Amino acid sequence: QTDAIRLERLLAQYSVSGVEFHCFTADPLTPPKGRPLALASHKKQRALFRHYFEQCSGIICSTGNETIWEGVSRGVPVLTVPTAGHPEQMMNARIHGSSFPNTVRAVKRIHIEDVRWLIDFEPTEASRAESEALRVRASSFAGAGFEALLGDDVDEANRVAE
Repeated sequence: QTDAIRLERLLAQYSVSGVEFHCFTADPLTPPKGRPLALASHKKQRALFRHYFEQCSGIICSTGNETIWEGVSRGVPVLTVPTAGHPEQMMNARIHGSSFPNTVRAVKRIHIEDVRWLIDFEPTEASRAESEALRVRASSFAGAGFEALLGDDVDEANRVAE
Protein backbone atom coordinates (compact mmCIF):
# COMPACT_ATOMS: atom_id res chain seq x y z
CA GLN A 1 0.00 0.00 0.00
CA THR A 2 3.01 2.29 0.34
CA ASP A 3 3.18 2.87 -3.43
CA ALA A 4 -0.59 3.49 -3.58
CA ILE A 5 -0.30 6.10 -0.82
CA ARG A 6 2.62 7.73 -2.63
CA LEU A 7 0.61 7.85 -5.87
CA GLU A 8 -2.36 9.39 -4.06
CA ARG A 9 -0.15 12.08 -2.52
CA LEU A 10 1.43 12.88 -5.90
CA LEU A 11 -2.00 13.25 -7.48
CA ALA A 12 -3.11 15.52 -4.64
CA GLN A 13 0.04 17.66 -4.88
CA TYR A 14 0.18 18.07 -8.66
CA SER A 15 -2.60 19.08 -10.99
CA VAL A 16 -3.77 16.11 -13.02
CA SER A 17 -7.14 17.16 -14.41
CA GLY A 18 -9.38 15.20 -16.72
CA VAL A 19 -7.99 11.83 -15.68
CA GLU A 20 -9.66 9.29 -13.42
CA PHE A 21 -7.45 7.05 -11.26
CA HIS A 22 -8.74 3.84 -9.68
CA CYS A 23 -6.50 2.13 -7.17
CA PHE A 24 -6.95 -1.47 -6.01
CA THR A 25 -5.22 -2.49 -2.78
CA ALA A 26 -5.72 -5.08 -0.03
CA ASP A 27 -7.67 -2.48 1.93
CA PRO A 28 -9.06 0.82 0.61
CA LEU A 29 -6.91 3.85 1.37
CA THR A 30 -8.02 6.07 4.22
CA PRO A 31 -8.68 9.68 3.23
CA PRO A 32 -6.15 12.08 4.76
CA LYS A 33 -7.36 14.68 7.25
CA GLY A 34 -8.76 17.77 5.63
CA ARG A 35 -9.19 16.55 2.06
CA PRO A 36 -10.74 13.76 0.02
CA LEU A 37 -8.61 11.14 -1.69
CA ALA A 38 -7.19 12.25 -5.04
CA LEU A 39 -8.12 8.88 -6.55
CA ALA A 40 -10.86 6.28 -6.26
CA SER A 41 -9.67 3.64 -3.82
CA HIS A 42 -11.06 0.11 -3.91
CA LYS A 43 -10.47 -3.09 -2.01
CA LYS A 44 -9.17 -5.71 -4.45
CA GLN A 45 -12.17 -7.26 -6.21
CA ARG A 46 -11.78 -9.19 -9.44
CA ALA A 47 -15.07 -8.10 -11.08
CA LEU A 48 -14.63 -4.40 -10.34
CA PHE A 49 -10.97 -4.52 -11.34
CA ARG A 50 -11.93 -6.16 -14.65
CA HIS A 51 -14.59 -3.50 -15.26
CA TYR A 52 -12.09 -0.64 -14.97
CA PHE A 53 -9.21 -2.55 -16.55
CA GLU A 54 -11.17 -3.16 -19.75
CA GLN A 55 -11.78 0.57 -20.26
CA CYS A 56 -8.53 2.05 -18.94
CA SER A 57 -6.07 4.02 -21.04
CA GLY A 58 -3.05 3.31 -18.82
CA ILE A 59 -1.96 1.00 -16.01
CA ILE A 60 0.12 1.48 -12.89
CA CYS A 61 0.88 -1.87 -11.27
CA SER A 62 3.29 -3.70 -9.01
CA THR A 63 4.79 -5.83 -11.79
CA GLY A 64 2.40 -8.75 -12.07
CA ASN A 65 3.08 -10.61 -15.31
CA GLU A 66 -0.58 -11.04 -16.24
CA THR A 67 -1.45 -7.37 -15.76
CA ILE A 68 1.55 -6.22 -17.80
CA TRP A 69 0.96 -8.71 -20.62
CA GLU A 70 -2.73 -7.81 -20.83
CA GLY A 71 -1.92 -4.09 -20.86
CA VAL A 72 0.74 -4.41 -23.55
CA SER A 73 -1.44 -6.67 -25.69
CA ARG A 74 -4.23 -4.07 -25.47
CA GLY A 75 -1.77 -1.35 -26.48
CA VAL A 76 -2.02 0.71 -23.30
CA PRO A 77 1.06 2.03 -21.51
CA VAL A 78 2.13 0.31 -18.31
CA LEU A 79 3.98 1.97 -15.45
CA THR A 80 5.31 -0.77 -13.21
CA VAL A 81 6.59 -0.25 -9.68
CA PRO A 82 7.94 -3.44 -8.08
CA THR A 83 6.98 -3.93 -4.44
CA ALA A 84 10.04 -3.52 -2.20
CA GLY A 85 11.30 -6.83 -0.85
CA HIS A 86 9.90 -8.87 -3.77
CA PRO A 87 12.88 -9.82 -5.95
CA GLU A 88 10.67 -11.61 -8.51
CA GLN A 89 8.86 -8.33 -9.13
CA MET A 90 12.17 -6.52 -9.57
CA MET A 91 13.22 -9.12 -12.15
CA ASN A 92 9.83 -8.91 -13.90
CA ALA A 93 10.08 -5.12 -14.07
CA ARG A 94 13.49 -5.30 -15.69
CA ILE A 95 12.46 -8.02 -18.15
CA HIS A 96 9.22 -6.31 -19.18
CA GLY A 97 10.88 -2.90 -19.42
CA SER A 98 13.49 -4.27 -21.83
CA SER A 99 11.04 -6.53 -23.71
CA PHE A 100 8.51 -3.73 -24.26
CA PRO A 101 10.60 -0.52 -24.08
CA ASN A 102 7.98 1.57 -25.88
CA THR A 103 5.02 0.46 -23.77
CA VAL A 104 6.36 -0.42 -20.30
CA ARG A 105 8.19 1.94 -17.97
CA ALA A 106 9.71 0.24 -14.94
CA VAL A 107 10.56 2.48 -12.00
CA LYS A 108 11.85 1.87 -8.50
CA ARG A 109 9.69 4.63 -7.06
CA ILE A 110 6.84 6.52 -8.69
CA HIS A 111 7.33 10.21 -9.53
CA ILE A 112 4.98 12.73 -11.11
CA GLU A 113 7.02 12.59 -14.36
CA ASP A 114 6.15 8.88 -14.60
CA VAL A 115 2.46 9.60 -14.08
CA ARG A 116 2.62 12.29 -16.76
CA TRP A 117 4.34 9.85 -19.15
CA LEU A 118 1.39 7.51 -18.65
CA ILE A 119 -1.21 10.25 -19.13
CA ASP A 120 0.51 11.77 -22.18
CA PHE A 121 1.29 8.43 -23.84
CA GLU A 122 0.60 8.37 -27.57
CA PRO A 123 0.92 5.02 -29.34
CA THR A 124 3.78 4.85 -31.82
CA GLU A 125 4.61 2.42 -34.59
CA ALA A 126 7.05 0.74 -32.18
CA SER A 127 4.52 0.42 -29.33
CA ARG A 128 1.90 -0.95 -31.73
CA ALA A 129 4.46 -3.50 -32.99
CA GLU A 130 5.18 -4.61 -29.40
CA SER A 131 1.47 -5.07 -28.80
CA GLU A 132 0.92 -7.02 -32.01
CA ALA A 133 3.95 -9.26 -31.40
CA LEU A 134 2.69 -10.14 -27.92
CA ARG A 135 -0.81 -10.93 -29.23
CA VAL A 136 0.68 -13.20 -31.92
CA ARG A 137 2.87 -14.96 -29.37
CA ALA A 138 -0.05 -15.45 -26.98
CA SER A 139 -2.34 -16.81 -29.70
CA SER A 140 0.30 -19.38 -30.69
CA PHE A 141 -0.40 -21.18 -27.42
CA ALA A 142 -3.81 -22.17 -28.76
CA GLY A 143 -2.12 -24.40 -31.33
CA ALA A 144 1.43 -25.68 -31.45
CA GLY A 145 2.38 -23.94 -28.23
CA PHE A 146 -0.30 -25.87 -26.35
CA GLU A 147 1.05 -29.14 -27.76
CA ALA A 148 4.61 -28.17 -26.84
CA LEU A 149 3.47 -27.37 -23.33
CA LEU A 150 1.57 -30.64 -22.77
CA GLY A 151 3.48 -33.00 -25.07
CA ASP A 152 1.77 -36.38 -25.50
CA ASP A 153 -0.96 -35.42 -23.03
CA VAL A 154 -2.56 -32.95 -25.46
CA ASP A 155 -5.24 -35.42 -26.63
CA GLU A 156 -6.15 -36.27 -23.04
CA ALA A 157 -6.29 -32.56 -22.13
CA ASN A 158 -8.62 -31.91 -25.07
CA ARG A 159 -10.94 -34.76 -23.99
CA VAL A 160 -11.07 -33.39 -20.44
CA ALA A 161 -11.75 -29.87 -21.74
CA GLU A 162 -14.71 -31.10 -23.81
